[in-house]
Amino acid sequence: MQNNKVNFDLLNEQAQQRIEKQNQRPGEALFNALSEYYPAAAKLIAGTSADPYYRDFKISQFWNALNEYNAYEEIKSTDLP
Repeated sequence: MQNNKVNFDLLNEQAQQRIEKQNQRPGEALFNALSEYYPAAAKLIAGTSADPYYRDFKISQFWNALNEYNAYEEIKSTDLP
């Protein structure tokens, strides 16, 4: 089964590039990177209290939501007896 866990290092790298090259705000850059690389996760977070696109102060909630998403993906990818 495919593992769809979010790679936090990749997400941070891509967001940093967007901040530097496209002058995006941190929350905007993180959400845009998530949308590009992990659209299923972005769809779940969009419009929730963890969506940092318009509000940078939601970034900690964003990371918490992605930790929960990764935990769920880990369970899904585990072969159960």
